[in-house]
Amino acid sequence: AAVFRQLTVEAGDDTLLVGTARGEPGVAGHGDESVLGWRIDGEQATPFEESLITTQYASGGDPTRIGLELWPRDVDQASRAGAVRVAGSLLGGVRAGGIWAGLFRCHTDGAEGLGTYLLWRS
Repeated sequence: AAVFRQLTVEAGDDTLLVGTARGEPGVAGHGDESVLGWRIDGEQATPFEESLITTQYASGGDPTRIGLELWPRDVDQASRAGAVRVAGSLLGGVRAGGIWAGLFRCHTDGAEGLGTYLLWRS
């Protein structure tokens, strides 16, 4: 892989939302990455049919805002109401070589919580 992104967000009521994205060498951007998403409730993990991770970067290449869009199976994707959406703003981050990790204040479906974001670039 040339890039790996992992996002975990508190979604209230002991629920986590997790998204991962992997981009092979030569991909043009995040639209060409392989993205997976899950909702974790206690011991139960439920995959989403389609997952999208978006990232806004500062001029130095560090993430400043994040988004996660998760589409459950059998939901009409023409309706914006069917997806679980997360928006996050950076609280702080650190870089070590090709790895960047940060903590974000996140909002999803009326719940506020913290989210973590890991970015690895080769």
